[in-house]
Amino acid sequence: MGSENSKTRSRLLDATEQLMLEKGYAEVGIRSLARAAGVAPGLVLYYFRTLDDLLLAVLRRRADEELQRRRSGLADRHPLRALWDFGARSTGTTLLMEFIALGNHREVIGREIARYAEELRRLQLDALTRHCADHGLDPDELPPLVAVVLLTSISQGLVMERAIGMTTGHEETLALVERHMRRFDGGPTATPLDATHRLPYGHDQLVAARRSAVGFPDRIERTVEIAHPPQRVWTAITTAEGLAAWFGHEAGIDLRPGGAAWMKWDDGAATEMRVERVEEPTVFGFTWRINGLPEDDLRRTYVEFTLEPTGAGTRLTVVESGFAQLPADAHSAAFGGNTDGWRRELGELVAHLDAA
Repeated sequence: MGSENSKTRSRLLDATEQLMLEKGYAEVGIRSLARAAGVAPGLVLYYFRTLDDLLLAVLRRRADEELQRRRSGLADRHPLRALWDFGARSTGTTLLMEFIALGNHREVIGREIARYAEELRRLQLDALTRHCADHGLDPDELPPLVAVVLLTSISQGLVMERAIGMTTGHEETLALVERHMRRFDGGPTATPLDATHRLPYGHDQLVAARRSAVGFPDRIERTVEIAHPPQRVWTAITTAEGLAAWFGHEAGIDLRPGGAAWMKWDDGAATEMRVERVEEPTVFGFTWRINGLPEDDLRRTYVEFTLEPTGAGTRLTVVESGFAQLPADAHSAAFGGNTDGWRRELGELVAHLDAA
């Protein structure tokens, strides 16, 4: 591992941030980062053993800097305006949203975001509680915790909407925020929303929202009635032997949240999954790679099986979501292929259980 104070290491962290801001987290890979930073891929691995180590380092550096800035800002005479101003800066909001999207697929990133978010929320709450006490404000009229949640949510939410071209209701919302700022905090006019930096095309949630609105379906849902009890169906979908009997030709699974799973087929195809949810015998969820994307692409879809007892049988519902994050050509291939695939595979599951 290279020195944490190395200029090369800092350059790699800077290049990673830039890639995330310009193209989205899915574009960050060892090779793409090496190209962006002008170094050999081996040098990236010298400083960061895995891609997760690299992304954690970027997140921690930015989060530590942000916490320090916010400590200073919240110590100002106008903490409500400081809260608003931090959320109104689009670059910080954009990078945060990229990490939140990434955290949906990588548990270690999600845990780190939650840890920093809780620390930040405590800082904000302490600052507003002091402000209310110092200025004799009624905490029932301005509950500090509610004010923190509302100001950060509204400012960041408006930035994200403006980034995808949506501004309806923004002027009225800003006017209302300003009236309440003047009443409870005084100080200069609230920072206007920053529209100079547009959110990258690869951002999962925002792209998905925009595409769903214009006809890009995000999820596949299929329900089948199976004449076998939930425990038998559960065994078929959550064990290596069961999966290999109807889904793949070979399979392996570590049945716990965060556990690895895989399947292989006789034609040489293979896929890797990550177990996300296990609630025996009713809910099983996993994420897997999207067919047709490059090997180092981090985007995944989420598959969830729900089992509901129906007399002596089971109603099995399968939902696969996350397709709206894809560009048009990739969306068409992945969504269409998996729609047909689930129809076929669920038929094979029923045939397997009936024959057993």
